[in-house]
Amino acid sequence: MFILKLVLFEIVFFDLNQNDYLLKDLLVYGDIILPINLYLLTSYLTMSLAILLHAVGTIPLFASRAFLPAFLTSLLFRFPSAFPFADVDAPSAELFITQTPVMIVLGLLAILEILADKNTDIKLLWIQAEPFLKPIIYSVMLLGVVDNDSEAIMQGIYQAGMGDYVMIFFTAGAVYGLTALRTSIQEWLLEIDGDGDLFLNFIFSSIEDTFVFFGFFLLLATGIGAIIFFGIIVGILYLWQQRIKANEEKQKINCISCQHKNPPFALECSKCHTPQNTIHKIGFLGQRKEAQINDTAKDRKKQMLNLLTQERCGYCAEKTNKKVCPTCRKEHILNSSENRKAYVMFVQKRYALWLPLSVGLGCIPILGIAIAVLGANLYVFAPLKRQIPTAKAIGVQILTKLFIFLIIFFGSLAGFILAPLYCSIRFFMWRTAFVKHWK
Repeated sequence: MFILKLVLFEIVFFDLNQNDYLLKDLLVYGDIILPINLYLLTSYLTMSLAILLHAVGTIPLFASRAFLPAFLTSLLFRFPSAFPFADVDAPSAELFITQTPVMIVLGLLAILEILADKNTDIKLLWIQAEPFLKPIIYSVMLLGVVDNDSEAIMQGIYQAGMGDYVMIFFTAGAVYGLTALRTSIQEWLLEIDGDGDLFLNFIFSSIEDTFVFFGFFLLLATGIGAIIFFGIIVGILYLWQQRIKANEEKQKINCISCQHKNPPFALECSKCHTPQNTIHKIGFLGQRKEAQINDTAKDRKKQMLNLLTQERCGYCAEKTNKKVCPTCRKEHILNSSENRKAYVMFVQKRYALWLPLSVGLGCIPILGIAIAVLGANLYVFAPLKRQIPTAKAIGVQILTKLFIFLIIFFGSLAGFILAPLYCSIRFFMWRTAFVKHWK
């Protein structure tokens, strides 16, 4: 009891040390101050245990989705009787997040977020803002579940020096950290399948939807058990991220001049610009091949064009499609009209190779058409699309979805016509958009 009294006394002392008269009263009536602060502390702990569990447990949920857990939380506090397995009392006053207009908006945003997360183009626009927006949305949600009585108790604790927003500050920071972890993994998936043709982003996003929805109810039903389970999931993701970083570093090759580490495909060092001797070929999925290019002007030119097809700098091989590489600071190869023509011809040769294959594959119902479409997306269209800003490519993507619908709908009737027709129309659409952007 003496230790608790000393701690509380020190808190009050440092919080009010500029008011001499009040400080004197606190010193004289120190035995009275202790029960008051002890009551506030006990009331705060009792009040916020459920909120604390919910706050900590929803950290990984908000790191995955911003609006779905917020919408589920609003349902929980608006209709607590609908969640018999959750020990949640009805709030003493109507909360902000339980008001009907707020719930409707959260529900619509949750649906839009789930749908948008499946689109790789929208994902590329959203992914950079997520680590900053999600902690804000999480903090607003957490403030929205504190009723008037709880806020009064928390304000009393604040006057004793404990701070009423400490929990929100630290948990929002945890949301930021987990969102950044998730972003690094998604960037790795987008590097492999930036166009969504392999459906890696769709699969990962669907798993996240399931995790957030059922994880929310698991948290309500088991409490600490769900938090432990979430901790295991976060640990697995962290190890996954570290493995990705380790593999990337392992593949890099030291510069022959300055020893700076460069991607294995780099034609020159991004730091000192020294031409490299060991240059691995790059596959059409962006993977490193064991084979190396010959040190000839022709092979170096071909390697440069292959790097562009993977949205990499044609010199240092770092990921970028900007007109000035942020790593090596060199102008984009496609700023030259001669290189633009060479790149278009390079991709056009791929189209000429794939078109007769699509005719043969189109004769095979469903499966053949699917292979023709997937191969054309990866091998022919992606190299053009990756050199166009995402915002400009969305219009072409909308038309692409329409063509995919037509292929699915009519494919069984005239697949051998639709498959090459699809490849041809899409190729000319992307080529036109590419030329228009780089003109």
